[in-house]
Amino acid sequence: MAYLRVLTNPDDDSAFLRIVNTPKREIGPATLQKLGEWAMTRNKSLFTASFDMGLNQTLTGRGYDALTGFTQWLADIQRLAEREPGRRGARSDSRSGL
Repeated sequence: MAYLRVLTNPDDDSAFLRIVNTPKREIGPATLQKLGEWAMTRNKSLFTASFDMGLNQTLTGRGYDALTGFTQWLADIQRLAEREPGRRGARSDSRSGL
């Protein structure tokens, strides 16, 4: 359900935090804490902040790569849902690993 909440409202930080590591994606607590601090200082949601250009100076390595891979995947699913609303559930299930 949290996946659908994020797809319909990407600024829902509580839903974002529920799905960010379900299934496991190697995005650790330190990465999420730094992302949260970055987002808070810029008054942005976690999802929106994850696309900021300067974030790669704060987050590095595997955590950054895993986070950007995840958020890019979510953005791809959102675009697909806008183009093909009836296929949203099927596509998100197959690519989410659930």
